[in-house]
Amino acid sequence: MVKSDAKLNILIFARNTVKERINLVIDQIKRIYNSFYQIHIFLYSAVLITDNQNSFIKHLNLQTNLKLYFENRLDQIDLIIIDDMDKSDLDFILFMMYKQIPIIVEEKMIVRYQQYFIPDKTVLAYSYFNLTQFPFTLLAFLKKFNYQKQIIQEAQKIALLKENWARIISFIRNSSSKKTVFPTDVVSNSPSPQSENFSRWADIVIVNYNTFSYLKECIQSIKKNTIYPHHIIVVDNGSSDESIFYLQTLNNITLIENKENKGYAKAVNQGIMAGDGEFVVILNSDIKVSKNWLKTMIETARADERIGVVGPKMVNEKGLIVGAGVTELDSVCSPRGWLKPDRKGLYDKVEDCYNVGGACYLIKRDVLKKVGAFDENYFFYFEETDLSLRMLEKGYRVVYCPNVKVIHYHEGSLDKENPMDRLKRNYYFEQSQKRFIEKWHDVLAGSPKRRKTRDIVVFGVIPWQFRYQRPQQICNRLAKNGYRILYINNICQRGGRLEKVDYNIFSFSLDGEENIYHLLPFFENRQKIITSIYQIFAKLNILNPILWVDVPYWQKIIPFFDRQYVIYNCMDSYENFSDLKEYCPDLKDMEKELAQSADLIFTTSKMLKEKLSQFNQKTILIPNGVDKNHFAMSKKLEIPEDIAMISQPIIGYHGAIADWLDLDLLSYAVDQLPEFSFVFIGQSTVDIDSLKKKPNTYFLGEKSYFELPKYIRHFQVAMIPFKKNKLTLSTNPVKLYEYLAAGKPVVSVDLPEISQFKDVVYIAKNYEEFVFLLREAWEGETWWKKRKRKKAIVGEEWDDRVNDILRVMEEQQIILANQSRILKVRQKSS
Repeated sequence: MVKSDAKLNILIFARNTVKERINLVIDQIKRIYNSFYQIHIFLYSAVLITDNQNSFIKHLNLQTNLKLYFENRLDQIDLIIIDDMDKSDLDFILFMMYKQIPIIVEEKMIVRYQQYFIPDKTVLAYSYFNLTQFPFTLLAFLKKFNYQKQIIQEAQKIALLKENWARIISFIRNSSSKKTVFPTDVVSNSPSPQSENFSRWADIVIVNYNTFSYLKECIQSIKKNTIYPHHIIVVDNGSSDESIFYLQTLNNITLIENKENKGYAKAVNQGIMAGDGEFVVILNSDIKVSKNWLKTMIETARADERIGVVGPKMVNEKGLIVGAGVTELDSVCSPRGWLKPDRKGLYDKVEDCYNVGGACYLIKRDVLKKVGAFDENYFFYFEETDLSLRMLEKGYRVVYCPNVKVIHYHEGSLDKENPMDRLKRNYYFEQSQKRFIEKWHDVLAGSPKRRKTRDIVVFGVIPWQFRYQRPQQICNRLAKNGYRILYINNICQRGGRLEKVDYNIFSFSLDGEENIYHLLPFFENRQKIITSIYQIFAKLNILNPILWVDVPYWQKIIPFFDRQYVIYNCMDSYENFSDLKEYCPDLKDMEKELAQSADLIFTTSKMLKEKLSQFNQKTILIPNGVDKNHFAMSKKLEIPEDIAMISQPIIGYHGAIADWLDLDLLSYAVDQLPEFSFVFIGQSTVDIDSLKKKPNTYFLGEKSYFELPKYIRHFQVAMIPFKKNKLTLSTNPVKLYEYLAAGKPVVSVDLPEISQFKDVVYIAKNYEEFVFLLREAWEGETWWKKRKRKKAIVGEEWDDRVNDILRVMEEQQIILANQSRILKVRQKSS
């Protein structure tokens, strides 16, 4: 228990936080800390808060130069709480991270600055929506001393990254004080910030389950024999021995504690996700490494960019070989020379193998992103053999490196005196072997490659049941071609839900109530999401699927799934969506990573194709399309009551009413054309109150795809009134094809993807011309113009698009020729 006269100095960042919320935060601090500490708060905020009773709040307004104010007061800051900050505060925060000041951050700030704030790794998090839990976060942080040390040391590592270090140095140099001293202390086992290869280090991932004595010897051998920059990540699978207590006494490691045994593959993936080194080394806890082992393995890996995996020679404590590479494929995939006495000249040649022992297994992280991490549906055994074969399948090398020899005690976690332990091991082996044979039976039977998959897992950009657009159109046609589709919704649903929504199509919603991009920045959430999806894979018996990604924020978990191929279906310039800018500040980097690792990219527009081609030459233009028959204007279509009551002529729009809609243009057009009724169909996410008040505007709300033809039939003119910005310049509007299929005259702003239809679309360059063309489109309508518009979309149907997709997939050998193009290509006709 801390003495009651101990002092605690807290700096609170609350730039634009409202007064009531600041008071709540301070009340929670007092609630838990007054029992232990004399509290003094430095409040950096635009809001003035005082405590006349205790006089423990020092207000710092936003004009305060924090660098100068705290230059000689660093020892007065024990803790930083960040409720609201902006980019101008970042240099100071990075300096505080470098100086190892503990930081607790509100979740929204974590999302915004997620490259610096990593929950439970560099900072602790609290939720804006659950402030009652805040004191428990505070208390846990201060009571767990070893945990606190681990957090602040990880934070310091982030601050020491090359680009951040440059900012810190600049931050210090810009101080007006002549007394500023450059900090020189660095984290043990962290590379020097001045090092040319600073960003290159290795993450050593150790999975532990009740192996305290072996684990201790393993870590001691690493510290003794490893000169290459590295960071140790231990994933404990629910140990009941002394392991956790021992690990909490260590500095400079990351400890992930699982409450139960989650299996080896899942635990390894947790460790991989927790790190960011150039290399990942998977170590069993019963390994004892030798001098310069890591440096030698990395030198071997760097010898050829095609090398994905490197493994050493392994011997047991008796000098018998337990790992010398796998050179023969069968249902067991045993290493050569099993339990033979090791001697000079025996398996001492660096060579390519099918697999190297998973007990000491080095992987290049960038290759892992392209191949996928461990298949979590292996609980134990065969997971690294599966990964090695996937490496080979993608053209990478798996190299046995006997220049490094390590001791593997082998089955160190097995309780040899407990027969049930052996029975459990045998059960796990049999289950994993069954999965391995099921996945690789073609290769084991002598085929050079696995059979091409008919499973496609789509990581969606909209829920399946929402607006019926490109994702559903493509999926339905792929399903009719014999592919089985698992569509993962981007909006969670309480309790989670798997349902069959159409022929060969399953829709899956993860458990929760949020959009998936709110969850993905957080380590624990990513783990839960990956586990849930793997469970669905197992339930549907999905093996070796094609991963089809519709939006790049999924890239945070895509590398952790087994797959045959990854396809990125890019439909928009996602980085320019306002909500994604706020919640996914690293989306541009995620898209680059996804594009570089994808086997194939489809884009809807030429501008998107040009952007992504710089990262991947296998980028193909597949514009949007239309189901022409669906939008054919049959006179048998009933008139919906809500549009039947609106006076004609009607100028109509359908689609999202969002911030890319030019509301100023619409307001101008509505005022200039009072004799026209302006009808809007779609969900609104922006303020349209001023438009709603105008007497000739009608907002009918969202309508299903299957209802749309009934409404579009009663448009006299259809419009596309978008703003011209980075988002819309890259868009290929689906509604354009649908308007044309319905034979409606279309007036649009001037956008690149619409200009190719300039012969059948009225394109306006300014507000005045837009209004003029709306009237012209109505007054100048003729039967032959309508016929010309319908003729313009011949060859632009969704059937044509999916045939093109299948043709490209066939050319890229993602599918076999006899698997594709069951759909008949429609003959071009008027």
